[in-house]
Amino acid sequence: MSEGHRRRKSGKTVIGTSVNNQRITSVKTFRNVDIFVSRLHPCTVKEELMDCVDTVKGDLHIENITCTKLVSRYEHLYSSFWVSIKVDASVLKNAIDVFLSPDAWPSGVLARRYFVPKNG
Repeated sequence: MSEGHRRRKSGKTVIGTSVNNQRITSVKTFRNVDIFVSRLHPCTVKEELMDCVDTVKGDLHIENITCTKLVSRYEHLYSSFWVSIKVDASVLKNAIDVFLSPDAWPSGVLARRYFVPKNG
């Protein structure tokens, strides 16, 4: 293998949890849980979705919620939204579990992960 193609061995990454060692502090990091929500009544507005997320979150702390209405193929039959929920990175997995649970959404509403299209 040539010099440029050698793989560097990487050690195990850890994230500190000590409450006793307070000499330095970390920065807060946030992640978005992006969800595609569809099969909603055509008159649904983003405030209703925000209220729904607020009801479902339980004790999960949310930094911000944004809802973007998407263009539906048959707008007179249903509406679709991209819901982006900003949470602390340390609770990302829990937030995904909460918001992608069938119990989180009203009967008949479709919800799945939304992957933001990359520009270019």
